[in-house]
Amino acid sequence: MRLAPHTAHRLPLALIGGLACWLSALGCGDESDDRRTASAHGRYCQILCERTTRCVPTYPLRSCLSLCNTDPNVGAFNDQIWSGQFECLSEQPCELLVSGVGQQTCLEAAREALVPSDACIDFCLTDAAASFECAIGYSVEACVTGTTCSFDDAVFSLARTCDEMDDCDARAACVARAFIP
Repeated sequence: MRLAPHTAHRLPLALIGGLACWLSALGCGDESDDRRTASAHGRYCQILCERTTRCVPTYPLRSCLSLCNTDPNVGAFNDQIWSGQFECLSEQPCELLVSGVGQQTCLEAAREALVPSDACIDFCLTDAAASFECAIGYSVEACVTGTTCSFDDAVFSLARTCDEMDDCDARAACVARAFIP
């Protein structure tokens, strides 16, 4: 399941914040060699989980990495969103990191630094025009500078398959499915 652009910011908070309490009781054996760092998201998980387990020693690194690395929403987001949080996560005070405020701060900073891809800009131009035709309308600038460009180009490609639909409701439903399959 992919998250809608306006809910994308909740992923890191849900990952750690809501699960930390019950996961802290789980033990998963040796935690020293579970390192998936090939992707930007893998590196994000490594940094977040190592930092979190330093802040909460009873929180199992392997459990954190497993949850983070297998999250089904990962592919929906642009790699810049993950890599843009590396340094910030490493610098967050424990109380902010564990509470979720630190992840939110880092996510917002990564979004502000994000350079929108051509696919995102193209989607925003097309979608804003189609929305205007359907009497909904929003600005291209709001699309490009909002959370929308946090998504991966594959999501935009899928959403662009809806371009030729004439019925406004059908088109809106099709675009929504691209972001939330």
